[in-house]
Amino acid sequence: MVHADGGGSRVKAAPIAHIRRYREILVILARHGVGFLAGGAVTGRLPRAVRGWRRSARGASSPEHLTSALEELGTTFIKVGQILSTRADLLPPAYARALERLQDHVPPVPTAEIRAVIEEDLGRTVDSVFAHFADTPLASASIGQVHRAEMLDGRHVVVKVQKPGVAQRVDVDLAILRHLARVAASRGLLARFLDPVALVEEFAWTLEGECDYQREARNAAALARNFAGDANLRVPCVLGAFTTRRVLVMEELQGIRIDDAEGLRAAGIDTHALAKRSARILLRSIFDHGLYHADPHPGNFLVSRDGGLAALDFGMVGRLDAGARDALLRVALAVVQREPPAVVAALEALGVRPSGGDRRPLVREVAHLLDAFADRPLGEIALAPLIGEIFGLMRRFELHLPADLALLLKTLAMNEGVGRQLDPGFVATQQAAEYLRDLAIRRVTSPRWVLASLRAAGEGLAATARLPQRLDLALSSLEAGEIRLNATEEYWRRTHREVSLAANRIALAILAAGLAISAALAAASGGPSVARAWMAGWPLAAGGGAVVFGLAVLVSMARHRR
Repeated sequence: MVHADGGGSRVKAAPIAHIRRYREILVILARHGVGFLAGGAVTGRLPRAVRGWRRSARGASSPEHLTSALEELGTTFIKVGQILSTRADLLPPAYARALERLQDHVPPVPTAEIRAVIEEDLGRTVDSVFAHFADTPLASASIGQVHRAEMLDGRHVVVKVQKPGVAQRVDVDLAILRHLARVAASRGLLARFLDPVALVEEFAWTLEGECDYQREARNAAALARNFAGDANLRVPCVLGAFTTRRVLVMEELQGIRIDDAEGLRAAGIDTHALAKRSARILLRSIFDHGLYHADPHPGNFLVSRDGGLAALDFGMVGRLDAGARDALLRVALAVVQREPPAVVAALEALGVRPSGGDRRPLVREVAHLLDAFADRPLGEIALAPLIGEIFGLMRRFELHLPADLALLLKTLAMNEGVGRQLDPGFVATQQAAEYLRDLAIRRVTSPRWVLASLRAAGEGLAATARLPQRLDLALSSLEAGEIRLNATEEYWRRTHREVSLAANRIALAILAAGLAISAALAAASGGPSVARAWMAGWPLAAGGGAVVFGLAVLVSMARHRR
């Protein structure tokens, strides 16, 4: 086996310790008809192998055979397959669907080995930590297994323990994958479609995180802080004093699996309301906090007797910074307004860019996509087919979709699937439309937004105040022959945009001031009646009108910026 040296053209031998595992990988892949995936990378014949993969899609290298090969290869490759199933922008739909079925349930290891890991990591005997430790596991996966236990103070907990040797096997497999990715990159293989090194590093980050239970504990703690005081979602408390890289102890939560519709109805839980609540929790996680549970399959959510949700397993979370969240809002606004250029511009802000820099073909394709859904309101469009169309568009245009965005789209589709299990009439886009509308109103009525708008308006007013003087000076100089006019059509268009933008800022300042004055008048009505004054009186109408026209001005400003 060889690997590239720092992305250059030279290669050198891989560590001897990896050769046996590499041969095992080749044998298993070859047995399932997909040996070219590794062998082609080493020999430099990957393009021909890829063509062979496409030609034999119905034969030996079918999606089912690839899935079986990954299952046989074990922990690392099962996880890689699960991650790849979220990247429908890279794989044909049949392969993505097959990889979704990858099972991560394997026979448990003997409890004596699990106890040994606990004692090695905690430096104490199991009996000195727990009043009771159940030898029969609740669940067993390729990386770890879960046992019930009772703390010495009587608290009921679950203990997640990494199986012995797993981290070392993952390290070897990741080293092999990194070697192959460097070889592919050094030979220019797959460069047209993706960056193999970056893709493997994405796998590695996720896998190494799943092998580090302290990272999972931090994810759980962050989600718990975000939803503190919210009865709609409960996150189990992690016992940090008993948590290490290989041992995770957290409180045990009881409830009914979210996909057990019959059990939920028998418990008197409104499944229609539960579907909506689940979607709202995800939307709040994404847009308010930028941190969301990225593995929302039914086994990871329980429903309490009062209808509240409890989340489990925090090994995979998604993160979006403020810029990405704002860009997503712009995408949603552009889709609602059916403006393809604005959709493409917002996607570019998210890191999705057409190859070659020519965005016109992509704008046309987006227009066709929007036309396909034009006869239905946004709240009636099923999300999963729409996401499927988006992934298909990504593949056709060979767009590089950022991993965090691909994970988000997959998470949204999974959440809609759970919602439809609870309520066949559930439409995720309806919940998204309502949530984003409320979010937009909250943003434009927040003091921070008003101050930012007033600051921007002040800049616009100052620029506008200087404009007549500058024009007068320019015209005087032109009249005296002191300057020559050599402006292109693009220059005049840009000047027109800048003047229009300044005028928009002035209008925005007036509207924001009206909003602030309305709020102050409502507050002046006094005490507990403030909310009633807003609901019943003219301040609500004035403030609502200001919000509506303010949004219209923002849209106009966005157009002028383009």
